[in-house]
Amino acid sequence: MENLIYTDENLNDIGCASAFSFELENGKEDNFSFQVALSDFKKYPAGSYLYCENNPQYGGAISAYIPNTASKTVRFEGRTWRGMFARKCFLKNITFYKGTTLGSVINTLLIELDFNDKFEAVENNQEITESYTVLPYQNALQELEA
Repeated sequence: MENLIYTDENLNDIGCASAFSFELENGKEDNFSFQVALSDFKKYPAGSYLYCENNPQYGGAISAYIPNTASKTVRFEGRTWRGMFARKCFLKNITFYKGTTLGSVINTLLIELDFNDKFEAVENNQEITESYTVLPYQNALQELEA
């Protein structure tokens, strides 16, 4: 299994998780479950993030925990990156014109979603081939995929 990196609330890498179980679902529920020994509870505060070192697209934000004193474990749960986008929507029309670079499109959408402190648009000079308007109150994940 590859390394699972954990961060603080500001996405600063803290270290590699050890002795854990990890389940991630991308596509339907877009969530994850991460279980460790109860003695490791304080390493993973709510609001911190987990991601796979070699596949950083697999990860997300810790939002809940469920301690189990009988098994001396704690299970953390949260939304994957996809899940974070799927639960947001754009609040206004945003039109991108033919010739706009893909990096600029993604950067604008991240700013509109207030995710620009968590995600960074990769510089990409590929241009979109036709104008596109993002409509308000649409699922942000579906709009990003479009």
